[in-house]
Amino acid sequence: QGVFDWVSATGWVAQSDGTIQGSPDPVAVTRAHNVRLPLWPDLQNDFTDPAGTSSLLNSQSAQGTLVNTVVQSVSDNGYPGVNLDFEDMSASDKGAFTALVQMLASALHAHGAQLMVDVVPHDTGGVNQFSAAYDVPALGAAADLIDIMAYDEHGEGGSPGPVAGLDWDVSQLATTLTGLKPSRTLLGIPLYGRTWSNGTGSSSSYSEVLDQLNQAGARVDYDFSAQTPFIVSADGSTLTYFDDADSLARKINLAQRNGLTGIAAWRLGFEDPNFWTLFG
Repeated sequence: QGVFDWVSATGWVAQSDGTIQGSPDPVAVTRAHNVRLPLWPDLQNDFTDPAGTSSLLNSQSAQGTLVNTVVQSVSDNGYPGVNLDFEDMSASDKGAFTALVQMLASALHAHGAQLMVDVVPHDTGGVNQFSAAYDVPALGAAADLIDIMAYDEHGEGGSPGPVAGLDWDVSQLATTLTGLKPSRTLLGIPLYGRTWSNGTGSSSSYSEVLDQLNQAGARVDYDFSAQTPFIVSADGSTLTYFDDADSLARKINLAQRNGLTGIAAWRLGFEDPNFWTLFG
């Protein structure tokens, strides 16, 4: 408990009409309750339905329904805050998403609750296709906290490489922090790795990473620019990039050097067990 300020439980998915499907993960809710750890529900859009997300964002009625539903649940369950995780939005919906954040933040504040908003970081050259819908300074002004999701540098559909190399993190932070208050900003770090085989990438937990390492002839190599390790299979056909406690410590140090209020990790259960030794 002493390591966490709070935990965010997935399960809420906003629909195009502003209703919410699902409920916070019951396992996470129970575990948080058992150790008296504050729980913030994670509210996602439907990543598989970008048109539905756009409809939600551009409907005042749907936005109102969503905000009222969230606030009612916060009041009923005593949640101290909500984490808003909307992704894969159209750049044309940037203003509408900002308006939703402003409305939701205002409503939560009126009930004594807080709002954190997850954002995709901008590139050194500016916005990219994944970050174009985030007016980061405006979101930072409305929300209590901003989580810069510094992942994925190399996604499942791209070429093999680190999930979030330290050099990449440095450049993403330098661009995205502009207009944000570091004291209200978290660095999102990945606890998972990624394995590429036959041109396809898939997420890997640390235990799965160890399985790769235990294969006959596998070896560990190191990306010195990214300051992260990776595993090469005996025949060179499979590459597994991952973060261990040492590389995660460097990311935490990066957050500290930039004066950020902390880190946000995705997701629990995927990490190197030695990660927890970093917190004493």
